[in-house]
Amino acid sequence: MDNKTPARGDQLGLDELVDDVFGLNVRGLKTIIDTLVRPRLVFDAARQADWSGAYTPSLRLVFSILTVLGFFTFFWAGEDTAFYQVLEKAITLNADTPLTAEEMNAQITRTFGIYSAALPFVLIIIHGLFSQIIRVWGQGTPGVARLRLHMTAIVPGLVLTLLSTLATPFVPDLMITLTLVLLAAVLFADAATAWRGSVVAQGKGSRLMKSLVFAIGSSVATAIASSICIRLPDLLPIAG
Repeated sequence: MDNKTPARGDQLGLDELVDDVFGLNVRGLKTIIDTLVRPRLVFDAARQADWSGAYTPSLRLVFSILTVLGFFTFFWAGEDTAFYQVLEKAITLNADTPLTAEEMNAQITRTFGIYSAALPFVLIIIHGLFSQIIRVWGQGTPGVARLRLHMTAIVPGLVLTLLSTLATPFVPDLMITLTLVLLAAVLFADAATAWRGSVVAQGKGSRLMKSLVFAIGSSVATAIASSICIRLPDLLPIAG
């Protein structure tokens, strides 16, 4: 019988647990902070094979944030949220016959569940495609580098979205206002991060235009991904 204890097992702690669950550890938090405070360092590292040994790969980081976002989107979904009300109206319009309150609640719960589970995968796929279309990182930048840089640039906007989602239960009467403010804030965050990070252009005016192009493209990608996730329940069979 093997009674040996794995070496260094006593040094496993919260950081390792969080990394096991979300792939997000202290290095991931450092990556988020530096993307907000000094993005140029993270963008420069994104062009290196090993991220300079200092940062979490942006694709993993984005997936981790989206996983947490999807969890809270489902967990805190309620009748007071704007998303719930939008779904309720859409389901009512598309229903062949009027639904009872129980049927409506079951349909919305199913939609929320599928939306939350699919969002990380669909959003990454759509943004991945857009990263190959939006050319703002300099001529000759390879596809993998464009993907890394794109994912890095959307991290601050995703952090804002996550914080907004966490605040949802506390400001139910301000949901529409909060949503509009969030859309503007994410657009600004994407443009500002791209501007401060690694957008390549001749002159400040050209850099500003490219940063805005990136931000608008990112917003369109997110809108497409969200729309796909909302429509997935109509494409999937209902169990039972």
